[in-house]
Amino acid sequence: MKAVKNQVDPHFTLNILNAIGSLYASEISRDKADYIFAKYAKLIRQTVISSDQIVIPLAEELEFVRNYIDLEKFRCENSFDYAINIDKEVDLQTKIPRMLIHTFVENAIKYAIRSKSEGGLLKIVVITKDNTCQIIVEDNGPGLESSGASNKGTGKGLLILNELIELYYRLEKVKISYTLQNITGQANTVAGTRAVIEVPQSTFKS
Repeated sequence: MKAVKNQVDPHFTLNILNAIGSLYASEISRDKADYIFAKYAKLIRQTVISSDQIVIPLAEELEFVRNYIDLEKFRCENSFDYAINIDKEVDLQTKIPRMLIHTFVENAIKYAIRSKSEGGLLKIVVITKDNTCQIIVEDNGPGLESSGASNKGTGKGLLILNELIELYYRLEKVKISYTLQNITGQANTVAGTRAVIEVPQSTFKS
């Protein structure tokens, strides 16, 4: 579980700190530096507070993910946009394993969004459907085969997530599942990747 505690990639941390330092070195960028540093401080605070927790509320995971995306957008010089849409029926106190959404978002940015110099798009949608909380993460990158990912979870992040999901099942007796697939565009071309996570409705209950 050591890898779980290291939720923030060390390279990500170093890059952010270097970027913030450069902003502080410029008198005209102090306000922006303060804003980015506040985002980073929130991210680290959440990581430290929940370092020994396997189960966290959906709201907490979404807040972490939003701060993470804002920092990555800063790192990528605003080369991509994102949207997080949450259905009003969703219970934000739903219990989920930590890193459940973050893992897919991190992969989307690393393997899809960064491959585009501009026009990148990341979408997160959270809805209730068929007695489940359904979380959808989409990007407009090159697709699964180009990124080296697969729907069997071959990446290191997904392997760790699979272990977390299994541990979560032993703790909560709730089986979370997910699928990965290419998004089909015009003329049957690949227009991105979609991850669909399903959390059974029984996890809504405390």
